[in-house]
Amino acid sequence: MMFSSKVKKFNESGDIILDASADELLSDGLALGDAVDVDIGNVSLKSTPVFSGPYCKSLETVLIAKNNKVMISVRHGNAEKQYNIPLKSEVKVTLVEPRKYWEKENAYSFEEINPKTKGRSVESYANFRPLFKNGTYFFRSSSPFDNTYGRASFAFLCVLKYHIKTIIDVADSKEDFEVILNNTAFRRRMAFYFFKIHSIGDDSGLYSEEFQKTVRSAIMVIKNNDGPFLIHCRAGKRRSGFICAILQGLAGLDKDEIMSDYMTSYKNNNGVTYEDNPRRYNYLKKDTIERILTHINGQDLSNLSHTTEQYLLKIGISLEEINEIKKKLINDKSPQ
Repeated sequence: MMFSSKVKKFNESGDIILDASADELLSDGLALGDAVDVDIGNVSLKSTPVFSGPYCKSLETVLIAKNNKVMISVRHGNAEKQYNIPLKSEVKVTLVEPRKYWEKENAYSFEEINPKTKGRSVESYANFRPLFKNGTYFFRSSSPFDNTYGRASFAFLCVLKYHIKTIIDVADSKEDFEVILNNTAFRRRMAFYFFKIHSIGDDSGLYSEEFQKTVRSAIMVIKNNDGPFLIHCRAGKRRSGFICAILQGLAGLDKDEIMSDYMTSYKNNNGVTYEDNPRRYNYLKKDTIERILTHINGQDLSNLSHTTEQYLLKIGISLEEINEIKKKLINDKSPQ
């Protein structure tokens, strides 16, 4: 089966937009989750996933069919610059293996829950919770400033309710944060509140050297500031989940406790639970938090306190600094 189109334009992110609709592509024998070869100009992209979102690895290419658009996108990259394809170039899409990537597409193809759903707490709306049961010093949530998912006002209420003093934003750089504030009403209101915001975000990928800098910065913010602390990214899952897994592991939580807490974000944001769909839940757990823990701690997840400490030493945190962080974590985990 083959589908033909042309390059129509490029968007601001460098994605290559095709002169075809998602309906046309998917009604011509292709389906989400298929593997296809894409021939475009002199470039040949082999076994490319067809997804409704960029669920591939960092710098991997994906053919996205969503919102009635078709585009070639490079995760955390720029397809226009990488492939140097002229406008109006011929594009041929050939089916290679039906449903090769279907399990990942099926696992990730969910929508955000409308925050106005009745019967939910403000904390659930905001994906806001302590890192430790009964903890009052370390919290995680969705962004209290970026309203991409319609949750910012709820998260901001939690910042006030729980008397947050230090906010660690692992989604936005300082420049990104300024742009967000310039487009929200929070700037006027924030002059009346007494919390510090540290925007140290990077989106190069969780397993990149650039994100290690974000981890180091987060650790130093905790060392040099007072809590209660809030750690957030956009939705409060991936980037904040990585930082929280480090803190939870360092404090002595086991892998099951950390994984369960991480997956609470999928329940709060997307309504994904084990009871509702065990296969999706387990796939997501393995593809996200289990992969994160293995990256930090290696294959042996039996002593996370020790292996997390070794990870922090490897990325440039001193033993003295680690011990200062541990004191704050353990006091919150086991309050006197």
